Amino acid sequence: MPSMSTNEPQPPAAQEWRRGWRVLAASGLSVGCGANLHYYVSTFFVKGITAEFGVSRGELAFIQALALWGVLAAPFIGYLIDKTGANRVLTIGSLLLGIIYLGAANMPASLWALLIVFLAIQSFGQATATVPHTRVISSWFVRNRGMALGIAITGIPLMGAIVSPVMSIVISSEGWRAGYYVLALLALLLALPLNRFFVRERNAAVGVGQVTALPEVGNDLKTAVRSKPFWLLIAAMILINIPGGGFLNQLVPLLTDGGFEPVLAALMVSIFSIAVIVGRLGSGFLLDRVSPAFVAAAFTFTPAIGMILLLLSPLDSVLTIGLGVALIGIQQGAEIDLLAFFTARHFGLRRYASIYAVGYAVATIATSFGVLGFGVTHDWTGSYDAALVICAITFSLGGVCFLLLHKVRPFSADGVAEQL
Repeated sequence: MPSMSTNEPQPPAAQEWRRGWRVLAASGLSVGCGANLHYYVSTFFVKGITAEFGVSRGELAFIQALALWGVLAAPFIGYLIDKTGANRVLTIGSLLLGIIYLGAANMPASLWALLIVFLAIQSFGQATATVPHTRVISSWFVRNRGMALGIAITGIPLMGAIVSPVMSIVISSEGWRAGYYVLALLALLLALPLNRFFVRERNAAVGVGQVTALPEVGNDLKTAVRSKPFWLLIAAMILINIPGGGFLNQLVPLLTDGGFEPVLAALMVSIFSIAVIVGRLGSGFLLDRVSPAFVAAAFTFTPAIGMILLLLSPLDSVLTIGLGVALIGIQQGAEIDLLAFFTARHFGLRRYASIYAVGYAVATIATSFGVLGFGVTHDWTGSYDAALVICAITFSLGGVCFLLLHKVRPFSADGVAEQL
């Protein structure tokens, strides 16, 4: 049975796709050109930046970890979206992101300049990331919300796959600064017009003959913070992003330290990326058709099995290692879908962006601790085994948090979510 809030009008599933497919396509392409793309292609800048700036890769990684805290701007971005609409925030955000990329291409070889640029991408870039886009998609889709969210956010890894070879060629021939010009062009010439003319909430489209307005009801942030589902979601985001972020950051050294050839390690990264897409679309499909709490729990217990496989399998067992990596990647693909889906399900849309942004910020900060934790554990123990054990435990606990959501009713117009 499809899962949905009882207060929202529920048009037939096929009608949702007819009305919303243009917005969905534009949003998927736009979010793929937003600040999240920088995460996917940042590896191409490492050698050029470290050589010109005279820093080690470790020092560069430390600066990148600090910059992740720019995600604290996300709740403010969410507040602006709830007050002024996603379309305006996305349009201004794309313009600012393009300007920041142009600044990055011309910044002086200073560590302070590098930190400021990375912070700017991470903070102002939230206006082009999943906070506004999931708000838009959630307003157009109810019966198919899980699948629609999965399709839209899949635009990020797909654009990463398309842009990566282009970025490799450009940086190899013209240098790392040229890479930022490519990112600026994508933000200004592709994302900006898409956001200005196509990516807008369903209510914002009223007046141009497209749809009938939907009433936007839901909890405010203050009410959400006092509710049980909010803290279960926050706990789940922490428990799955600490291991998830740390694992991806250290995947290649984890494998090569154990004897994997670099070409096989690269193959595992490709398997991980494909699994992310499978997890994103698969979780979206199932969330609309099966009990959402059980779907979320299943996708969160899965990487615990993957961690155990990596811990116990011989490193010459490519199939077993590949399966473990794929199981972890599937969960990482589902993660943002789950946060967006449960935020809309339990708190409605009236202050969706503000509430979702808090969870997204917590998830990103947890990722920064995961990156640090994996590295420190290796330095202390000489291997990643202890980190893999801890990750299996935290993923399992995250699955328990999602299971507990099964006992909490969704938001309804005649009452707020159950209180703690």
